[in-house]
This record gives sequence, C-alpha cells and structure tokens, in this order.
Amino acid sequence: MTPQEFVNKWANSPLGEKQIAQAHFLDVCRLVGVEMPADGKTEAGEEFVFEPSLKLRSGHGFADVYYENHFAIEYKTADKYKDLNAAYEQLLKYREKLNNPPLMAVTDFKRWEIHSNFPNTEKRVYNFSHSEIASSSEA
Repeated sequence: MTPQEFVNKWANSPLGEKQIAQAHFLDVCRLVGVEMPADGKTEAGEEFVFEPSLKLRSGHGFADVYYENHFAIEYKTADKYKDLNAAYEQLLKYREKLNNPPLMAVTDFKRWEIHSNFPNTEKRVYNFSHSEIASSSEA
C-alpha cells in the first residue's frame, strides 16, 4: 500500500470507531511494512494485540492497540472528539496497566498525536494529519 492509497482509502470513511479501528491499524502496518503476529505475541515474546482488557480501579478498559514495550494507541471518531485531548486522557488512565509504553498515540482517523513517554526525558508531542503522510512521502 502506498502512502497516497492509504490516505485516499481513509479520507472520508463514514464508519465509526469500532467498525474501522482494527482495519485502519492493519493498513498502518502494511504502510510501514510490519505485520501483526497472528497469535498476539512477537518473536521476542512481547504482546501485540487489539483491545487488551485492563482491570482499572473504576472498572474495565480497553486500549485499542497495544504493543508491549513500544506503544499504545487510542482511536476516536473525528465527529465525536473535536480535539484529541479526551482520547489522550483515556489512554493516560490505561498507561500503568500497560507498563508505561514509551509512545502513546491518539488518532481520529484524520489526525494523529504521538506523545513520548520515555523515562527520564521531557515529553514531546508530534502532530500530523493523514494528508501529510502522502505529501511527506513525495519529498
């Protein structure tokens, strides 16, 4: 899948978060040349799964995508969240149960925010849109 094909495919999907988050993430994997393991474990034994169940003080939660020791991603529908702060706040609630992944990303299928969470470093936030994925690949 080329960056432009990815952008075109996801530009105007009318479907909601639950309907497309996993398909979207699998396309992200195709775009960067990484395949999720079928059994949820990498060769190194790290968990790489959709929606791990997390027991929280206030009940249960589910991070949309989790790759142990690497990242967690929370998806939200663009029309439901005008900004991505609420999605990030949700991911922060899961952070400790996910062993503090070094990258925490939120997306509404049009925009991304990637928050660094590395120990002993200053937090950084990287913002980009889907359309920038295609335009940056042309450079």
